[in-house]
Amino acid sequence: MKSKNYYFLKRIIWLSLTIFLFTSCGEKALNEEKQILTAYDIAGTYEFGSDGNIESVGLLKVYPLSKNKALFYIQICIGPPAYNLGEIFGEISSKENNGEFYLDESNTPYDCKFKFNFTNKEVKIITENDCSFGGNGVSVDYTFFKKNNRIPSNFTDYDDNTFLFDEVDVKSYYSRFD
Repeated sequence: MKSKNYYFLKRIIWLSLTIFLFTSCGEKALNEEKQILTAYDIAGTYEFGSDGNIESVGLLKVYPLSKNKALFYIQICIGPPAYNLGEIFGEISSKENNGEFYLDESNTPYDCKFKFNFTNKEVKIITENDCSFGGNGVSVDYTFFKKNNRIPSNFTDYDDNTFLFDEVDVKSYYSRFD
């Protein structure tokens, strides 16, 4: 017959293992949440929506320029009943998983300011001013989900023009509207 000390020791070991497992899993989740992402980490293709015939859909491509800067291209269709389209190209300055974008009317047809909040799996974009690009009701205020981590080489706009990220900058892209 086993002694009381044996059962007591067994309970202590079991409790210690349980506490260790819970705290180490919680610490891992905290560390993942606190991970600082660079422009190379946020690079890739993001999307939201699946069928433009029934809902809004969007595409975001992010191309890193340096540790803290990236180019992006966004296409959005707001879906029925209007099916208005919008697209915008720009440069993000990023710091601690947050990106900022500002484009003024002096060099482009738009006056837009966005905030980007990146995680490993998604990006939430919030418009900070009345940015109207594309048709009425088109906005970037969505959560885009990461589809892949591959650095995109290009994007194709709604006019079916293809641009290589490593050959285009914001000024030259918008100069075509002059």
